[in-house]
Amino acid sequence: SASFPIDGNRGGTDIIKLLEVLFASTQHTFTVKRHCKHCDFTVAIEARHSAMWVLPTQQASKRIGDLLKTHWIKSREAKCPRCDKRTVKQIMVDKTSPACFVVQLPMQGEQVKLTKSIATGEGSDKTTYKLRGIIYHGQQHFTARFLNKNGDVFYHDGISTGRTCKYTSPFKDLQDPLTCDGRKASVVLYSRL
Repeated sequence: SASFPIDGNRGGTDIIKLLEVLFASTQHTFTVKRHCKHCDFTVAIEARHSAMWVLPTQQASKRIGDLLKTHWIKSREAKCPRCDKRTVKQIMVDKTSPACFVVQLPMQGEQVKLTKSIATGEGSDKTTYKLRGIIYHGQQHFTARFLNKNGDVFYHDGISTGRTCKYTSPFKDLQDPLTCDGRKASVVLYSRL
């Protein structure tokens, strides 16, 4: 019998389940802070043990970076024990956060807009994550494009390229980075590296 990551029913690997495992960590976490902006009281601090984000379908047609930033800072119905005002849940994305994360894109409806880099914080606290990979799904098969620091794009398809990646073009020359060989982008990878 097949074992994870092989899905015996479908004859392959479920890339989302594999990424959930790869990007779960007890050591490299995002800090989640519940904070009251009115009286500057921190209600709770906890860890988020996953560096994988899922964008809901109804959020399509917006930029990935804007969607993530909205998700990272949310008003909460919880009241502050000091002043009874509404608290804010904030996922701290800074230099202590994991070096990379993945975002699962909605597979239905309108496509989101790709963000090449996502910056948070200001001054010495500024942290920038850059787009480093796009995983595509279609025809029961996954392929990927990877970007190096110079913006060069490399293509990988285990069937046609084997264990190697093939240089394709500079990122700026891609017509539609969210599709590749008839496949639609399903996951994007961002890294500080």
